[in-house]
Amino acid sequence: SLLGADSFAVRMLRGISKTLWAMSVRFASHQASGGDPRGVVRGLSQVMRKSVLPSRVPRVPGFSAMAATGLGEKSEGDSAWDGFRLSDGRVLFVLLRARSDGLPAGSLLILARTLLRELAKDHDDPSRLLARVNDALVEARLTGANQSVDCALVAAEKGKLTWTAAGPVPGVVVRSG
Repeated sequence: SLLGADSFAVRMLRGISKTLWAMSVRFASHQASGGDPRGVVRGLSQVMRKSVLPSRVPRVPGFSAMAATGLGEKSEGDSAWDGFRLSDGRVLFVLLRARSDGLPAGSLLILARTLLRELAKDHDDPSRLLARVNDALVEARLTGANQSVDCALVAAEKGKLTWTAAGPVPGVVVRSG
């Protein structure tokens, strides 16, 4: 309660602290085994990404939806998907791909996903939500680091899709007719 109970800032801190804990465990295990630094970064990204992938795809009446993200050892841990509700109740599907020099790409996935989930509680327009998240990511970037997050948002409700994206995100929406 000292930090503001269930405020946006506290929810962000909670999400980021879970990620940091998972990172520290994975990093310690790789360091103890004398692993290759690139392998450590890739491993951290994989762990971070696995920690945020949903266990199931949200259901939307009138749509059949499926989602997948490569989880193999050779995957870079640089892409993820999610699904949750906007403030107006529509389901929002999210596709993310992160690139980062120096930091695990998974750290950007965590940040982008956490921002999207929390800000969606107060937004019903996917384009405005994406713009707000973009502004926050620009403010949070490390000076001198080459970082980017490509993001696609698809809001679905009663046979209607609304799509917005920033960057080339691999994904597909198929609709009969």
